[in-house]
Amino acid sequence: MQGWSNIDSARSREIGQRFRYAPWDIPRIHRVLGVRPGMRIVDVGCGGGYFSRLLTGGLRHVGEVIGFDSDE
Repeated sequence: MQGWSNIDSARSREIGQRFRYAPWDIPRIHRVLGVRPGMRIVDVGCGGGYFSRLLTGGLRHVGEVIGFDSDE
């Protein structure tokens, strides 16, 4: 079936990225990108959404992250 290989490869890439950022790097990423509570963030080309989920921590439950990707 066409498309399933893309989904499988996206999952494997996301699993590999889980070890890319150390926990102490994430607040630094929020600072550099200017992530603050109340923001609406759009992640275009989000893949499996790993980085989108990292950004939600900087919102502190106030705001939203919307992810778009061409793959299912």
